[in-house]
Amino acid sequence: MPRRSAAADQMWHESHEIDLLRRRFRLTPAEAKVALQLTKGDGRLAVANRLGITLATVSTHLRHIFAKTGTHRQAELVGLLLRARKRVVKPVPAWPA
Repeated sequence: MPRRSAAADQMWHESHEIDLLRRRFRLTPAEAKVALQLTKGDGRLAVANRLGITLATVSTHLRHIFAKTGTHRQAELVGLLLRARKRVVKPVPAWPA
């Protein structure tokens, strides 16, 4: 059975995290991607660069995320997201045959 690469594992985990954020907070796919990137801790500009979107787009998504999560500051949001991630057991699936 072939082993998944570290990059494939990372992509699966990110996809799983995005799905969890979407379901838990009713985020759009784009909002969930921004929210997940914010948990990496290096700010809005880094998020914009990693996702290939403008800073204005990140800010727009962030306003929507704040409204949907009941948070008001980025640090408060990141804390909520990190706590939500810790509550979920993340199984590592077998590589599809």
